[in-house]
Amino acid sequence: MRPSLALPLLPLLLAGCDSATDSTTCLRATVSYAGGASGPTYVKVAGSDGSLYLAHQATSPAAVAADPPRVCFASPDGDVALTAVAWIDRSGGAPAGTCVDLTADVCAPAPADPQGSGTSVLHPGESNEVTVVVTDPVAPGAGG
Repeated sequence: MRPSLALPLLPLLLAGCDSATDSTTCLRATVSYAGGASGPTYVKVAGSDGSLYLAHQATSPAAVAADPPRVCFASPDGDVALTAVAWIDRSGGAPAGTCVDLTADVCAPAPADPQGSGTSVLHPGESNEVTVVVTDPVAPGAGG
């Protein structure tokens, strides 16, 4: 069963968060993209425990690469498997308001959007990172 991304964000955002302690866990999402698409760029990281650990929107892929989204929060009880997704809303064709709430399930990439995913394991009390490589979609009939 897919965890619901409609749950409230679990992390307690801490300003200037860059390092973890025994009671604090940090998470950073590193996103790379070598294509030429531009547009609003979204990053979401969900845990196997059903929590949404990170939800981020930037004006462009370059903005996400220059300042990777990060968050620190009270450490969970144990390791948590993470799945990250990032995409560029290239077409701007999403229904109005789809990503007003980044935690909503409908805030997701369209098939034609450049996108990527990555996995990692969140270790409590550590600085963690998940990496996503965004690629352009393969055109129908182009093989892949």
